[in-house]
Amino acid sequence: MFTMTIDWLKSNYGSEPNQVGQTKDWLKKYGINVPEDKIDEWAQYKHLSEYQVNTQDIVPRALAMVGSQFHSKWSAHREINLMRVPIAAAYEEALHIVRPRIIVELGVGGDSAISTSIFIAYLSQYPSPLLLSCDYHPLGKTWYRYKSCIFWGFYMMDSLEFLHKVKDKFQVRPGLIFVDSIHSFEHTLSEIVLSAALTDNILLDDSTFEGNDFDEVKGGVKGAIEVWMEGNKNWKRTELNNNAICLLRKEN
Repeated sequence: MFTMTIDWLKSNYGSEPNQVGQTKDWLKKYGINVPEDKIDEWAQYKHLSEYQVNTQDIVPRALAMVGSQFHSKWSAHREINLMRVPIAAAYEEALHIVRPRIIVELGVGGDSAISTSIFIAYLSQYPSPLLLSCDYHPLGKTWYRYKSCIFWGFYMMDSLEFLHKVKDKFQVRPGLIFVDSIHSFEHTLSEIVLSAALTDNILLDDSTFEGNDFDEVKGGVKGAIEVWMEGNKNWKRTELNNNAICLLRKEN
């Protein structure tokens, strides 16, 4: 069992001394119904406060967890991250459908790593699991949180390059590949094509995103899914979280 302490909460989700001021400014500018007398206290938790728009009482709720027991520290991270981004519950919905033991994660999200926390907590209940994650950018605080996880590996590289690495070097067959990297049409379509050769289950975040104005090829994640599904009728599409997250499954 793991008991959450205030030191653990601060070290994983707290502000560095040079971040307190900017966190105060963030709360004043973007926060929703933030009590004036709580700004100083909440500003001590940058990695909670920046998600206050998703869960307005995230800081007091997290502080109320201090002293609580969890199955593991990974379970504690999961609880915190479900408050940071509540729609992450859809990731768990997909996990309960697929029940993978090996997961490949394309896109971690720097200091965010919401999906990473969900995947680690889920996999930690099974023997010999494996989570292979990639991101084009450094991890920052995320590395501090999860570096001690013995079944997690992180690789700083492009997702398409990483998929080739999974196939050629690791030689594993993932039970699930999670796609949340560059949301352009071309890149996402390439990710789906490569992933489909490695797994029977692909989970895509932001599946309703139709691209940026500056994209040379329009369509975004949504368009890439639609084009690929049109040519792959033996795959089933399941919408999660009011269609914002999409699970593609190969039918035998």
